[in-house]
Amino acid sequence: MLLYSSPDLYAVFQPGESDFLLITFGFNGMAADNDNFWGKSVCIQAGWNAVGFMARRSEWFPPSMMKPAIEAVLPHIAGFRRRITHGGSMGGFGAVRYARELGADTTLAYAPQYSIDPEVVGHFDPNFTELFKPELNRGMEPDGRHHVAERAFILFDPLHVKDNAHVQLLREAAPQVTLIPMPHTGHAVASVFGSRVKAVRIVKAALSDDVSAVRAVAAAERRVAPIRAAYLAQAALRRHPGWAAGIVLAHGGSFPLHLLTSIRTALRFRLQAAEQQRRSAPSPALAAFCNLLSQAVRVEFGDSLALLRTARDEVQAGQREQAAATLRKLLSEAPRHADAHFMLAGILLDLKQNDEAAQAARRAAELEADNAIFHLRHAIAEERAGRLIDAVEAARRAVSYAPQDAKLRDILAGMLVRHGRPAEALESTRKAVSLDPNFLPAQMRLSHLAAQVDAHEDALTAAQRVVALGGDKPPTLLTLALRYRALNRLEEAAAVVARGLEIEPDHPGLQNQARQLGSLRSSAVASG
Repeated sequence: MLLYSSPDLYAVFQPGESDFLLITFGFNGMAADNDNFWGKSVCIQAGWNAVGFMARRSEWFPPSMMKPAIEAVLPHIAGFRRRITHGGSMGGFGAVRYARELGADTTLAYAPQYSIDPEVVGHFDPNFTELFKPELNRGMEPDGRHHVAERAFILFDPLHVKDNAHVQLLREAAPQVTLIPMPHTGHAVASVFGSRVKAVRIVKAALSDDVSAVRAVAAAERRVAPIRAAYLAQAALRRHPGWAAGIVLAHGGSFPLHLLTSIRTALRFRLQAAEQQRRSAPSPALAAFCNLLSQAVRVEFGDSLALLRTARDEVQAGQREQAAATLRKLLSEAPRHADAHFMLAGILLDLKQNDEAAQAARRAAELEADNAIFHLRHAIAEERAGRLIDAVEAARRAVSYAPQDAKLRDILAGMLVRHGRPAEALESTRKAVSLDPNFLPAQMRLSHLAAQVDAHEDALTAAQRVVALGGDKPPTLLTLALRYRALNRLEEAAAVVARGLEIEPDHPGLQNQARQLGSLRSSAVASG
């Protein structure tokens, strides 16, 4: 049941049989379709009454947008005495920030941000500051007296430097929060409780108002979580590769595939070095070590890696339809396989099945929310499906996870141009150029966008850089001449045109500029 909907967010009610109400907040990049909400399947299976708040864009539930939503929801939930807010990352922020306004006495949040304001958190976490909008997010930070529930359980990885810094700021602002450390789970703390059984255990523990119960459930689930084993193996690689290999042999089949792949790659390098050492100085211990590593590098992601390889072989053979069928079979057995969703999206884009490609790319990005390349493919798929607003939002998320990537910023700028937002495109292009002054496409875009807003000196500087990077080519020389002409530097414009005509005497654009510049220079002489 849809309780509230606006262009920015919506709230939906899922009826159940529980004597409490679970209020969830969706995470950054989650598909918002007026029906879906974070934790929906768990709530249905567990029979819980629930309200889900879902943002249509990555805007961190701004107060100005949440106020009318909360006002619309409150009359419908008046009968629930116990209310608990629940969410992770961006959703964790929402769960913490709006608990009191929603009448919740308990909050369960995983790795929430304290803020995305660059003035507040930019010195330690620039990732999401790209999404900060002063008119929406200024003053977004929660405080203990007005926003945070009396019982707020914050689960986070203290070894994750950025998450730990956010949580410490939150504790300063709201001393009543209870911190539940979840070391070696990274930002994906919520994944520890991904199944129905695990989610039910942690929510019930939070509702018991017993801190020791929450700690006990969190510790028990953390110890058996595949993500923890994966991070432990990753941490052990440098100094204890044998221990890392042992963890992979015991648990690697259930690791997230991207972590398993990177760990196996590192172990393969260690194996090559160990085998060289073994050839020069053989020993039983070294032989046993090499044997252990050789077994670990062959560990596969359940049975799915074989299907993934089959799909890749089919793509190389030009059998894209068959590869898509293979990946659909894989996903029917392993629906949380992010790499399979990602690969399927790429194949479907090649087949021009853009709507299904967007669905697959969105799911990949949801499963690996911190993977900028996954968000980029989602952006491309949404644009090809004709949904430019969704494409821009996905591209912004990609940039937020890789803020130092000039290419991503230039791609975002291109989408903003096509969406009719040149001012934002210019800002994104300027940042791309500041990150990599030698990135030719961004310099070309900067020259054109700056010229459109009459920033002619900037446009000229970029055009000069384009020629310096790409050499004397008639199209770029024509652009450079136009930039000189816009500043009334006619002699320099004419000299550039002459350089271009030496290369391509019949170039129509250069010929036209030569005639126009000749007339302008003659007029200037005559008037002088």
